[in-house]
Amino acid sequence: MLVDSSVWIDHYIGQNTPEVGNLRIALASGLPVFVTDIILVEVLQGFRSEKDFALASGQMLHFPRLSLDDRGYLAAAKLSRQLRSKGVNLGSVIDVLIAQIAITHVQPLLTTDTDFKFIALHSELRLAERESA
Repeated sequence: MLVDSSVWIDHYIGQNTPEVGNLRIALASGLPVFVTDIILVEVLQGFRSEKDFALASGQMLHFPRLSLDDRGYLAAAKLSRQLRSKGVNLGSVIDVLIAQIAITHVQPLLTTDTDFKFIALHSELRLAERESA
């Protein structure tokens, strides 16, 4: 599954959310966990101490990264246009890019960001199941 920055941030600040529980189960059972370059930047930019940054970046760089090619970026633009035509106006193109990466690589997205629920309603985006906290 593709794990969104919202879940990684909760994980690193010690929040015990159902999504963090889902991440921990995936990590403990060896299930594939993916990130994107965008997610890496979103998560790592928030660390204040160099020590915490180094620890988290060392951990996160071990996860395989998913990305888009030219067709994927065109698909993301189409997805953004499709969402706007349905009345879904997101504040940032970042969520559309992350959603398109998940769609392109046929990976469910684990997130706490409610914007992705609206994207999933109008696209092929699949959201990962939540586990109980």
